[in-house]
Amino acid sequence: MPSIRLKNIGPLTDTGVVEMKKVTLFIGAQSTGKSTLMKILCFCRWLEKHIMAGDDKATLYNYTHYNRFLRELKQFHRFNDGYFNADSEIDYRGSLLDITLHGTKNARITKHADFDQLRCNAKLCFIPSERNLISALRNADRAYKASNIDMLFNYVFEWAETRGMFTTDKPMPLSFDQDIEYYYDAKREKDILRLRGQGGKEIEPFYASSGVQSALPIEVMVGYVTRQVGQAADVSQQWLMDFVRSHMAPADHSPATPRSSNLPRDILTYQYANLFVEEPEQNLFPQSQWELLCQIVAAVNTAPAPHAPHGNAIVLTTHSPYILSALNILAKASVAMLKDPARTQAAVPAPAILPIGDIAAYHITGGQALSLVDDEFGMINGNALDAVSDDIEEKTSILNEIIYG
Repeated sequence: MPSIRLKNIGPLTDTGVVEMKKVTLFIGAQSTGKSTLMKILCFCRWLEKHIMAGDDKATLYNYTHYNRFLRELKQFHRFNDGYFNADSEIDYRGSLLDITLHGTKNARITKHADFDQLRCNAKLCFIPSERNLISALRNADRAYKASNIDMLFNYVFEWAETRGMFTTDKPMPLSFDQDIEYYYDAKREKDILRLRGQGGKEIEPFYASSGVQSALPIEVMVGYVTRQVGQAADVSQQWLMDFVRSHMAPADHSPATPRSSNLPRDILTYQYANLFVEEPEQNLFPQSQWELLCQIVAAVNTAPAPHAPHGNAIVLTTHSPYILSALNILAKASVAMLKDPARTQAAVPAPAILPIGDIAAYHITGGQALSLVDDEFGMINGNALDAVSDDIEEKTSILNEIIYG
């Protein structure tokens, strides 16, 4: 799986090598660089997909000249100029290509030897912490305007594309509240929540609780993206013409670069899904956090991933120790399954179980990314985070001594 290392970017001084797994978690206090790390990783993943799925020579040239890599990264993810300086470094080691950036100069992009044989298309999605604007603003896809295409503009655009998949006849049940299901009413151009426990009463998300408004876009978009794997990619006629032209034999009929016989299929259908979700726990009770996480992991687990070198993956940022603990439960369940499958599946949804080794977790602190995964047992070690609990217990002890002597 890919890895990334960042130096001297925003609050991050040197992350060390951060490796992606099927589920990768960044946890830490606010303003420590969790989102910075995830956004840059997402941009590199997107650019790799963009080069793999299109005219790779032209795209590669464009993003290694004119300072385009850094310019678009800053614009799309809203980084100001102060985040980058002469000592900044990005070192991304991808599935089929590497991206390096030193200072504020042009990026260098190097394809792996097996790029032509293994290149394919992917469905990527970034779900920001500001996601509840979809519910809080009516007709956000028409109301939200941006002078440039940025992360929020793209998110609103993707939401408009996504919601049409769920109709009154094919709604999406919400995992964190079994009495609620979502669908889009195309005639009224409205998002609808149907309350099954109240005789099918319908309300707009605008009137729902803050927890529903925050979690709804995650469930809907994760469900949509993972279901796109194996389906036809959304490409324009011009893109298709450019793709065919770039992969035709040279005019002199000399042998073209050897390519996989499955290349057209791998490019014109999505072969895997990558999701990036900020703070899935927003406004949710701990039990709802558990149910939402299980739904996300199950979607990633069960979506097909026919292209072996890649595979479905999700990256999360969080402040919540409950999310960390929930991932440990999903990993421990894979061990329990070997001894008693029936009892294990009664406690943990089978589709959400994660094999030991499929989780990476990092504590973002002091400008670094410190791995929380125990090398021996493959579980997430919470010792680095227990200092908060220890501090609370110490303060409680002091106050008890003051009060009771």
